[in-house]
Amino acid sequence: MRLRVLTTALATGCATTCARAFAAALAISLAGVLVGVLAAGGAGLAYGQTLSAAFQRAIQMPGMFAALVLQGGFTPDPTAVEVEGGGAFEAADLDPACVGTINGEAPDVTLDFSRPRGPLNIYVIADDDTALVVRRPNGTWACDDDTFGVNPHVRLEKPASGRYAIWVATFGAGYPRARVLISENEPRWEEEMGALGPGPEGAPTAEEIGRAHV
Repeated sequence: MRLRVLTTALATGCATTCARAFAAALAISLAGVLVGVLAAGGAGLAYGQTLSAAFQRAIQMPGMFAALVLQGGFTPDPTAVEVEGGGAFEAADLDPACVGTINGEAPDVTLDFSRPRGPLNIYVIADDDTALVVRRPNGTWACDDDTFGVNPHVRLEKPASGRYAIWVATFGAGYPRARVLISENEPRWEEEMGALGPGPEGAPTAEEIGRAHV
């Protein structure tokens, strides 16, 4: 009888001890998993921070094709810069309203603007489908796609003094030629498209696009 009681007591004690040991082991295991998850999350955050830091450095670079310094009342108006658009950086990573891919090493054009007199228009004329990405001096983004045919246009109603970083975004491989125009007047689409020359075969003419926007 005493042996049975002792055996039962030992069994009960073992069950309690084993349960506690199992719980402790499980807690350690779960803690390890949690640490792993947090480490993975930290790595992702660090990558995001590295990517952001790299692009912040790119933003500070002068324009790859032009570094303009203008003030209100500038001439010629529009001021035009020939660029090659596109790149490998996803514009949507900057702002959900931005589309296409851009150069991740430097803006295509930078504009140091002062003494604004009124609205400022930044637009693109190109043979290919393009979009426009503009970083304002306060760090916010203005983007556009397909305002006039496949040509984008950003209108800044009350432009601030400071640096504007400008990219021409594209949607395919290659680096198509494009013209970035900056004006204090409304775009003269037909005139500017005619100055650029004919587009690719099958593309609508400036006149056809103009009729579609009447």
